[in-house]
Amino acid sequence: MFGIVIPGGCEQLFIDIETSCADTSEKIAEIEARMGIINDAVLALGL
Repeated sequence: MFGIVIPGGCEQLFIDIETSCADTSEKIAEIEARMGIINDAVLALGL
């Protein structure tokens, strides 16, 4: 994975996605939910 991240709080999200090898939208949604990010994917999974 390659990403350009600017300061603003999302750095840890990308680090967690890479280190956990999250390769599906469901796995990424689990990380987002853990970080308090609420979006359609998180809500659809009931996280």
